[in-house]
Amino acid sequence: MPVHQAQTESKAHVTEKNLAELIREFTGSFALTWKESPESLPPAGKVYSTEEQLEYEGLMTENLLSIRASFAQASRSKEELVDLLRSHIPVLQWVAQQLFELEDGEFEFLIHSGFLETSLAFVEEANSLDSKVEKSYLIQALPNIWVMNLLQVMFSQAVHLSSAMTAYSLLYPYTDNYLDDPSSNDLDKRRFNGRLRQILEGGVVAPNSSQEETIFNLVSKVFESYPEDQRNLTRAGLQAIHRAQMRSFTIQTGRQEVRLEDITNISIEKGGVSVLVNGCLVNPNLERSTAESLFGYGAFLQFQDDLLDCDQDLKSGIQTVFSTNGDYRTMDRQAIRLLNLGDFLFGENQLFGVALPRSITKILTRSAELIPIAGVALAPDRFSDNLLDHLEERFPVRFGFLREQRNELQDAMPKISSRLEEFSTEELLAYAEQVRSDFGEVE
Repeated sequence: MPVHQAQTESKAHVTEKNLAELIREFTGSFALTWKESPESLPPAGKVYSTEEQLEYEGLMTENLLSIRASFAQASRSKEELVDLLRSHIPVLQWVAQQLFELEDGEFEFLIHSGFLETSLAFVEEANSLDSKVEKSYLIQALPNIWVMNLLQVMFSQAVHLSSAMTAYSLLYPYTDNYLDDPSSNDLDKRRFNGRLRQILEGGVVAPNSSQEETIFNLVSKVFESYPEDQRNLTRAGLQAIHRAQMRSFTIQTGRQEVRLEDITNISIEKGGVSVLVNGCLVNPNLERSTAESLFGYGAFLQFQDDLLDCDQDLKSGIQTVFSTNGDYRTMDRQAIRLLNLGDFLFGENQLFGVALPRSITKILTRSAELIPIAGVALAPDRFSDNLLDHLEERFPVRFGFLREQRNELQDAMPKISSRLEEFSTEELLAYAEQVRSDFGEVE
């Protein structure tokens, strides 16, 4: 093969040699896209009348109140709780189909597409890797499993779960939660980051705690899942994520004032790299153009998470584009930018440049609008009344109702969590399989 041809082909694909350069390029490009995003709202996916919102609220009140109350009652047996949840499936399925505008056949496709099976398999495998894994970690990791399943569909692969997917998806709840923990001191976190860097570079380091031992074992599990010729790209990907984590950690723990531009860029890099590495794990022969789309998708998801977490980040002193000290005009612009980015990424089935199944496209498109709107609704003090009014009509329930439900759920969570702890992982999996089998069978 001629030298120039080999060089052209290497630039057209992601490799361990060009990954860092591509990340810098994609970060700059997406930052410009973010900055130049329109300052007016994109067209609404759907507008709800007050009557429609009240109908949804009535259904949610009736069903959620029953579920929450039952979980809070210590007298309810495990079997009774599962039976109760199963009795609400017809309404839950109807709400899901209405929310995402799914026809019966499209909903059936989703139920049998493999996403739910891999979710249950992930919980089982995660528990085998760490029998003491917290349920909150599983909940945090599951969306990454779904993203990788989505990429499998995109690359025309069978939807499945691999050991690398499990270990990789667990790795970042463990590391992120430790680095974000305000009860741990910064010096210990820096030392941990240094030891983790050595592990990622192929070194041998003795863990300082059981938590570090778990993290180091997860890294090994990811590497061991790939043949030698693919391991270098995997290693480069995890190193890229670690560099983004380190830059974020430096910004959050630094004493000097940080520019909004720096905060924006690190959010773009963290989110973009995460999904880009997802792509490399699912498809080691990733084309450059596809990699750029995945990077943009990851950056969007990071901004979306930052918006949903803005109140908690404010309390914890974590700086993101939605938890800085900007006034409501700044926050309005950021929220509108996010909605426009979602419209740009998902509009007209443009995501990844491939034709995805209609049901998946609908869910991605609707979620890209509804989730950011929910983030605005749950932090009303950060945004103008004008923006809140315009967005409320695009949401299936009124914002005040959404906040009430959030508050009631938070109040009920200690009792709900306590009841859930009564279930072993094996029991949860068995009951979840029962519930899963009910979906799609509703007349």
